[in-house]
Amino acid sequence: MDKEQSGECVPPLFYADDQALLATTPAGLRFQLGYLESYCAAWGLTVNTKKTQVVVYTTGRAAATEERFRYGGNEVETVPTFRYLGVHLHCRQAFALAASYRAEAGRRAMHLLRRRLAENGLQAPLLSMRAFKSWLGKQWRTGSHWMAEETGRWQRLDRTQRPCPHCQAPLEDVRHAVYDCPLYAGLREEYAELFHSPGHALPSLAAFLGQARQGRLARFADRCHEEHAAALAQ
Repeated sequence: MDKEQSGECVPPLFYADDQALLATTPAGLRFQLGYLESYCAAWGLTVNTKKTQVVVYTTGRAAATEERFRYGGNEVETVPTFRYLGVHLHCRQAFALAASYRAEAGRRAMHLLRRRLAENGLQAPLLSMRAFKSWLGKQWRTGSHWMAEETGRWQRLDRTQRPCPHCQAPLEDVRHAVYDCPLYAGLREEYAELFHSPGHALPSLAAFLGQARQGRLARFADRCHEEHAAALAQ
């Protein structure tokens, strides 16, 4: 459903059954809503319009225009802000500012976790690190190689339809993510001992992450997320 606007391709966002349509003009969004309605009719799908909202972005202090949007004969509510998969989006704020809301949510969850661990006498550093990573780590993986595998996207797509979104290599799989993707080139140098056997068959990224010393591996995993976040910010 990509729509060309002002010479730029504006793709939609998908995650499981959640979808966000993006457009640079009201007409572009109406086009996508119409396309979505036709697609759903052809495949017997439905959209819950009660959970569907529109955010009209403006610059500075400019007032949002009185635009109205409809889907399936029903008017879609226009709101100043909403959260998509936990990402806070606002009609007068840049997308990049959503990171501060995610960071704050992570801090709140971290303090709650630490309090719960203390209440139960579970304050061993290694246990705290494992609990932190298992509870909070996945919140920051969306769009990465790790999330692609965890959500089953690799299994649902044919190998010919899985190019790497970071370097456009023809096939995004475990071997590519671990040994070839330039996104992690610096990490391969810094953690060379984790990449000693490129010919080794890896059933999953979890298998790769489970084959080395825990402390070193935790730092490597953290750096993976940092590198991915930096790539998205560029």
